[in-house]
Amino acid sequence: MLNWYSLIVESLHCILQIYPFYKMETNKLFVGNLSWNLRWQDLKDIFKEFGEVAFVRIVTDRETGRSKGFGFVEFTTVEDAAAAKEAMDGKEIDGRELRIDFAQEREEKKEENTEA
Repeated sequence: MLNWYSLIVESLHCILQIYPFYKMETNKLFVGNLSWNLRWQDLKDIFKEFGEVAFVRIVTDRETGRSKGFGFVEFTTVEDAAAAKEAMDGKEIDGRELRIDFAQEREEKKEENTEA
């Protein structure tokens, strides 16, 4: 007979070991659902009230130069980024409700071996 209690406790233990790496707080925020009218300086001005902004980037289409509607704001400290996330997630800016989360580092793409 299975001991369900032990199984649940073991599962929770595994999840708790993985969780900190899944939603790790960083000093860099992903900012989604941006208005196409918003420029990087506007974004910096909006977030500077939460601390020193080290870097701002709005991602644009390579061909058209038009905003893709998301970007990144990097603070000098994790605490400032956390405060900005808490205050700004869901806030309406230029008619759009912002979606903010801690940015995750990009995984390096594996190079395929093309040699025959």
